[in-house]
Parts: sequence; structure tokens; C-alpha cells
Amino acid sequence: MRYGDFLSLCERSPLPVCRLFGDVVLPTCHLNPYKAGDAYFVNLPDFVISIIALLVTLYLGFRAHRRLDAVGRREIALLLTLFSICLALNIAGADFIYLSPKANRWLGVVNTALTISFFWALMLTGFV
Repeated sequence: MRYGDFLSLCERSPLPVCRLFGDVVLPTCHLNPYKAGDAYFVNLPDFVISIIALLVTLYLGFRAHRRLDAVGRREIALLLTLFSICLALNIAGADFIYLSPKANRWLGVVNTALTISFFWALMLTGFV
């Protein structure tokens, strides 16, 4: 596997960034999907872990908002907010496959952009 080569990575894992490539990279192994309206629900374990992580993140955000010390409170709030949005888009983008290829691609784009934003917010929090 070379740098920038998503072919071998996307064949083995359902990453949201793999949806940017459309039909070029198809996974060789996938879970059995469940029909849920106009979408197919494909990844139940990731869905459960994402819901648990979202609840824990919301609890931590509530606790960080009530802190009496003002050191790093806004940075932690920014970090937890971005992480909550990333988790929500991960639930919508990685655990469901929509019938519209445009919706799949845009969810992959937004999820990738928010993941990069979360990385930089994490770096900012580390410096504070």
C-alpha cells in the first residue's frame, strides 16, 4: 500500500472517505444491509458504538459547560461540538447507504471535511 492509494484500504473497510471515489473502489466484503426507508442500514456495530460515543460526548459537553474554571473551557466546548457533529455524520454517512449516489458522495465529503476540522481543533486544544 502506497501513500494516497485508497484501493486496498477501501476494499477492506467501510470508511466514509471511500464514498468519494464512487464506483471506482468497491468493497470486496460487506455486511448484509437492512432496508430502512430510502436507505440501507449496513453497519449495526458501528451504529451502536457511535450512539454510545455521542451520548458520552454530550455528557462531557454538559460537564465542561458547567465548569467553574475558565481555562480551556471554550476550546473543550469547540472540540466536543465538532466531535458530536462528526459522530452524527458518521451515523448518517457510514452506517447507511442511500439510493442516491449524490447523497452518498456529499455525505462522504462533509464527513471528511469535519474530520479534518476535528483534527485541527484537537491540535488547538493540545496547545492550550
